[in-house]
Amino acid sequence: MSLPCHKHKGGGIDMEHVEMVQPSTLGVVGRTLVFSLLALGFTFMLL
Repeated sequence: MSLPCHKHKGGGIDMEHVEMVQPSTLGVVGRTLVFSLLALGFTFMLL
């Protein structure tokens, strides 16, 4: 799956690259997982 390299402007994040290739639903699921993990971390820190 080699894509043209014109996408890499400056410090392009690879996750954005992956999101472009794969269905956007995967990106939404990934974001939800990250947010839930962050919420859990904050909860434990407050405890």
